[in-house]
Amino acid sequence: MFLMAGCTLQSLIDGGTKITMHCAHCSYIQVLDLELLRNRYGPEASAMPTDLLPKMRCRNCEGRTIGLSYAPDLTSIVDMGRSNAGNDHA
Repeated sequence: MFLMAGCTLQSLIDGGTKITMHCAHCSYIQVLDLELLRNRYGPEASAMPTDLLPKMRCRNCEGRTIGLSYAPDLTSIVDMGRSNAGNDHA
């Protein structure tokens, strides 16, 4: 999955994407609770870093020098290209 303009919190939840926050100041790392964010900001809230970062701070040091990493659910693409498995033609 490529992060596209217009991605919402709900679309990331539906796609199984995880967002990890990392603090540049204290090196704290946390996987974000997307359901909690959706409940707070609404399902159609933007999931783009430029929209999420101003709303966040590090839980450990309260710093705002943080980054976000987006990781798709890889189990949904593991079998990509195998739709004809067992039907190999020589």
